Amino acid sequence: MRQNSGLAHCMYSGKHWDYCSDYRKMVINIREYDWESDSNIELHLRLFKLIPNKLVPARESKEWKAYKKAGEAFNKATDEVDAKLKEFCVIAKMPYDKNWLKACDEILEVYDKVWNTYEKALHSYNKAWQIYLSLYEEKLDALHYEMFPNCPWNGETIFSEVNK
Repeated sequence: MRQNSGLAHCMYSGKHWDYCSDYRKMVINIREYDWESDSNIELHLRLFKLIPNKLVPARESKEWKAYKKAGEAFNKATDEVDAKLKEFCVIAKMPYDKNWLKACDEILEVYDKVWNTYEKALHSYNKAWQIYLSLYEEKLDALHYEMFPNCPWNGETIFSEVNK
């Protein structure tokens, strides 16, 4: 079975490393929502790669396991936020009446709870990443230079002025 989750290079154009829980879904998202230009989509897809599990630095460490667990929780929370936003969009298109107001109040109450869960998951994810990175940054850099020698990452984005 082909790997579909793990440490990812350039999953987002403005973040160098990330935990990806569904590679195939993310490729679809990049194709659908990376609106800058076709050349940016091509570059993004060329650079967005899962790191083979056997190459992930300290894959058996407690720091990696904590980061992976936090990444999975964060991705689940992101999916829940997206689902509630879609529900709200459906409700927002309904005719305006007392049922609409009630439906909006109910979905916004649920959305607030989902959003709070998302924020906690994001905080845990970022904290786990910083701990992992503080211990294994040199190994990640070496891996990066070996696997992506022509990566245009400038510390902020893969889309430098030259690529726009």
